[in-house]
Formats: sequence, C-alpha cells, structure tokens
Amino acid sequence: HDATVLARHERLFAINAAVEADLTGQVNAEAVGRRVVGGIGGQADFARAAARSPGGASVIALPGDRIVARLNGPVTT
Repeated sequence: HDATVLARHERLFAINAAVEADLTGQVNAEAVGRRVVGGIGGQADFARAAARSPGGASVIALPGDRIVARLNGPVTT
C-alpha cells in the first residue's frame, strides 16, 4: 500500500465505501455508533495515491442520506 508506488500508475482511481461523510469531507468507514462494521484496510493509502496519480481520482461511495453535519464515528480519511 505504498502511496508513492501506487501513484506512479496513471489514471489510478480509488473507489472506497463509507459509513458516513461529513460536510468538511471527513469520512467514517469503520463504525456505526460504537458498533465496529469494518476496518480501514488500505483506504487512506489508496485515496492518497489516487489523488497524486496523473489523471487519477479518489472516490468515496455512500448513499446521500449518509452525508451528515458531524461524524458519529471515527475519522478514517
């Protein structure tokens, strides 16, 4: 998951899921309240690498009703 190595790939797109995202762009991909529903895995590494990749982009996928004013769980990315 070395972001420097991954970013060498042109047009790298990282598509990651999230439990919720807030209005500042912070993403929780780990917990619903106190219940852990997933681990972060390589989300931060791949998101960072895709943002640096020529022509690449990082995409966080989630339903629109999960965009909140303030996160209820931890900040993953």
